[in-house]
Amino acid sequence: MKNKTRDLQLIIILLMFILVSYVVFDWLLPIQTFGVNVIVSVLGSVITIALMMILMQYQMQSEERKEFKTMLFDKKLDLYIQFLEMIFQMDDDNLISEDEVMKVENKVGELALVASEDLIRVCATFIIQLKAYGVLYTRSMTPKQVASYEKNIGNINDFVSLDELVQAIRTDLSVVDG
Repeated sequence: MKNKTRDLQLIIILLMFILVSYVVFDWLLPIQTFGVNVIVSVLGSVITIALMMILMQYQMQSEERKEFKTMLFDKKLDLYIQFLEMIFQMDDDNLISEDEVMKVENKVGELALVASEDLIRVCATFIIQLKAYGVLYTRSMTPKQVASYEKNIGNINDFVSLDELVQAIRTDLSVVDG
């Protein structure tokens, strides 16, 4: 915001300078001396240089924003890959221990630094369900667990499975539709 205000002020000053120069040289131009021609050339060069500086500054800011977004995307991708690998390793033996759940929960804390609000909400729900029921999918739940879920939380269709977590990650990366 501060840079935009400063740039706007610079453009206004430059336009005023051009206007004043036009009025002065309109008055002096009928003289057509070598000195007037040199001054007009110098003013034209100064105006061109000032405009080029402004354009270069905007281009640098645009490139810095693009570079930051690229670095953030790479960091998100690395964290999400590590997070999913941790979940897949946790489920390899079909037994999910408290220690494994705690590691995944700590990883969610790291994800919170770069993830969207929606993804953090999905991760939090996933961790709560993982702690309470120890499963990644509703198909892995026992009938007793399903009844408990529906009694205490709500409809079993609201269960956040690993598939939904992966979809939330894909949405946060905003790379793939569907």
